[in-house]
Amino acid sequence: MTPEDVERVTRTAARVGNDTDLSAQFYALLFSRHPELRPLFPVDMGHQMHKFVDELGALAVALPELGGFEARAHELGARHVGYGVRHQHYPMVRDALIDALAAHLAPDFDQADRQSWELAFNLLAEIMLEGAELTG
Repeated sequence: MTPEDVERVTRTAARVGNDTDLSAQFYALLFSRHPELRPLFPVDMGHQMHKFVDELGALAVALPELGGFEARAHELGARHVGYGVRHQHYPMVRDALIDALAAHLAPDFDQADRQSWELAFNLLAEIMLEGAELTG
């Protein structure tokens, strides 16, 4: 990732803030595209909606300092193993997240923003998977 990619991710994440409307868009997309993932989540998604935007913001803030980002992502990956998250789920989540961000931040989310988020998510997924392997 370039410094410009990091800046785009942190800037767009800051625009989301703690708006759980993004969470609602994300989960609606994820579950409509991949209904088999719904059982991995709680029945009442209220708390999950807040956790999602909080974690997204925290990861974006940590991104410029790779060491802190890496530590947070490792821990997140280790935790997600216990929720039943598997390697094949990561691209599903990435695509739903980026499409939700594009819809939520439209018209101010362009192709460069999309590419920066893809890079950031792929980095996150790689480090989370390392964290998952350390627990398994």
